[in-house]
Amino acid sequence: LYVKSHYSLLLGLSKPKDIVSRLQTLGLDGCALTDYTSVSGVVQFVEAMNEAKLKPIIGCEVLICKDDAEIHNETNKKTSSLCVLSKNLDGWKDLMELVSLSNHPQNFYVIPRLDNKKLYNIASRGNLIAYSGHLGSSVANCLFDDNGQINGVWRNCAYMAIKDLQNAFSVQNFYLATQLH
Repeated sequence: LYVKSHYSLLLGLSKPKDIVSRLQTLGLDGCALTDYTSVSGVVQFVEAMNEAKLKPIIGCEVLICKDDAEIHNETNKKTSSLCVLSKNLDGWKDLMELVSLSNHPQNFYVIPRLDNKKLYNIASRGNLIAYSGHLGSSVANCLFDDNGQINGVWRNCAYMAIKDLQNAFSVQNFYLATQLH
């Protein structure tokens, strides 16, 4: 559910056909493409997956800033990551809207980004699934303070971040992902 293609500049190298080949080698029957701030590879990915009779899941890793995305200054430059998957055709349309909105000049500041309000307005439609677990997610950002030390209030912070995402996407459409490190 966290696969980057060569459309994720400096993060992914695989072309969609390479991803399909690897899935077949592993005996997997589906995969999500979650390129970084972009859905540019979706058409090639879906075509390659359909040709191989595999299930494509369309997604994107979006970036969320803490304050209003229209505020362009250093204090609002930091973002957190969130992987979003489309549940259906309306979800694909909502995902395109998210990516387009994040690239709009009003919101774009150094990188494509959204704020919580813009994200939640679209997520509340119920056509998207989100999961957290990426080291740059709002939940993971609660674990450490600015000095890299364990944040003393990480449990409360993480709980609030999870509740916010559950409120935006619904409890059924938000998953807390974990990674072994």
